[in-house]
Amino acid sequence: MSLGQAYEFIIQWHITDRCNLKCRHCYQEGAGSREMPFDRIAAVIQEIAAMLKDWGEAYGLEFSPSFTITGGEPFLRPDFFSILKEILQAGFASYVLSNGTMITQERAESLAALGVKEVQVSLEGPQGVHDGIRGPGSFAASLQGVRNLQAAGVKVSLNSTLSKLNAGYFMDLVDLAVALGVGSLGFPGWCPRAGGWPCWTRCCPRTRCSACTTGFFL
Repeated sequence: MSLGQAYEFIIQWHITDRCNLKCRHCYQEGAGSREMPFDRIAAVIQEIAAMLKDWGEAYGLEFSPSFTITGGEPFLRPDFFSILKEILQAGFASYVLSNGTMITQERAESLAALGVKEVQVSLEGPQGVHDGIRGPGSFAASLQGVRNLQAAGVKVSLNSTLSKLNAGYFMDLVDLAVALGVGSLGFPGWCPRAGGWPCWTRCCPRTRCSACTTGFFL
């Protein structure tokens, strides 16, 4: 017997530390970490599905479960789409976090065919700012990834790590999100560790973040 409310159960899974970019603020350790093989990933997904089923039956709970798949850059795993299929076949909704540079039209259409709910693409500001943080040519490649997703009918959101490197371009990011017609624009915290640790002095102070949004939120 269900209590009548579906509880969100969200798992964010970093399936790889590998990435095709070298962002100045990245907190990932890099390519040296071992990746979980596909058969183990599939087993874990089934274990989680069974666990939620058991909880539901034991406590009368209903769940709205989902996986958010990220990296590194998740598209670097050759079995990425197999992982998504395993997640969806187990009854979970699926979301993807990506830098967008590897999302071709074919891959976007594959995501749409699978029923992926949303892809979040990272953009750090106008072209010069973004390329200065994520690498030359990455802005144009990410933007093309966004357009490929939209053309395939996949919902897109943007994500930007606000810091002293791009805080002055807050409204440019808002304008870009509006111009692209994406569903949302998010600003996560900066994790000053691993690759991002040398840049910790560039973390955006609370007062600076507040100044960025002055006049925007009423």
